[in-house]
Amino acid sequence: SHASVILQAAVIRYRIVPMRELMDPATVQRDAALAKLPTPKDALLGMDAGPGAKNPAAVVLSSEWMARAVQLPPAPLLRWQLLSWLGDHDSFNVVADQYTLSQHLSAERGTLAKVLKSASVRFDSVFKQDGEFLLARRIPWPDDDAAEIPWPFPERWIALQSSHKYLTLDNCEAMAACTDDQLIGLWAYADGAVDFTKVIKSVAIDNDARFLLTLLGQAPVRVKRRVTLPAGLPLAALKLSPEAFAPGGMPVLRESVYSGYSLTAEVGAPAAPYDPLTGPPRINLTLGQRETAKRSGGVLVLMKDMLIPDQAPRVVLQLSRQGSGEPPIPVATLWPVVIGP
Repeated sequence: SHASVILQAAVIRYRIVPMRELMDPATVQRDAALAKLPTPKDALLGMDAGPGAKNPAAVVLSSEWMARAVQLPPAPLLRWQLLSWLGDHDSFNVVADQYTLSQHLSAERGTLAKVLKSASVRFDSVFKQDGEFLLARRIPWPDDDAAEIPWPFPERWIALQSSHKYLTLDNCEAMAACTDDQLIGLWAYADGAVDFTKVIKSVAIDNDARFLLTLLGQAPVRVKRRVTLPAGLPLAALKLSPEAFAPGGMPVLRESVYSGYSLTAEVGAPAAPYDPLTGPPRINLTLGQRETAKRSGGVLVLMKDMLIPDQAPRVVLQLSRQGSGEPPIPVATLWPVVIGP
């Protein structure tokens, strides 16, 4: 029987790098220079396509396949939806790479050649017939590999926002562990109902939040669950590596881990009706951030007051010491985020 086969190429990597590097002029120049280099045709199904191609060809089909009539459904299709539809409805055997992209192809009708030529432009892809198989490959797939977040996280996050639901704390842990290239790709994903910019700002641009969430993400489930309990998760239970106390690590941890401090996640504001198209009022976290130093129990903490709408659901990561009488020390605020389902 005919089937649509979608292959996903993704490699998960973990690192913590300041997001400000994304704006570094040298990085921008490097990426611009790399973007001008053509992908070797051997890596594009043997086809000469993309930047620098002398005789570009994005679609190679037999005359029989070129003339086959195709009528796509009326709703615009994502790339993977188009490929799946061809496999399910037009009896093609489809083998393709799959990346998380937000581009859509509007309804098309006509020959397969016409539909795929439109798709090649819209999805920056090449299509080639190989016997009874239709092969598809993204032209910038080396960049896609670097930016792709492993399954099932992108699909899960997109589904949550598409259904007007918030990301949860465990989703934030996975997002914090993404590389900068992966976060850039997620930042660029926008299809009208989905916008990750606010969550990425609070999860990854705030380095304290990113550091703590990455540590939580590496802890066993039975351990990390304690972060939502009143007593919190003792920092000592995280079994922090020496890197956590290095100059690049979070300063508050260096003095807190052996002082009986626990990490807690508290709901900072009640959930409000969520409209992903408008969302909470847009803010500039950089201009709206005020940093003040505060000493508490021998710990120097950098407090960040971010202008977050009052009704925006938020989770506050804070340090507390049971029985000390000291008020909790807020370290990072995640929004729009809820603790759990």
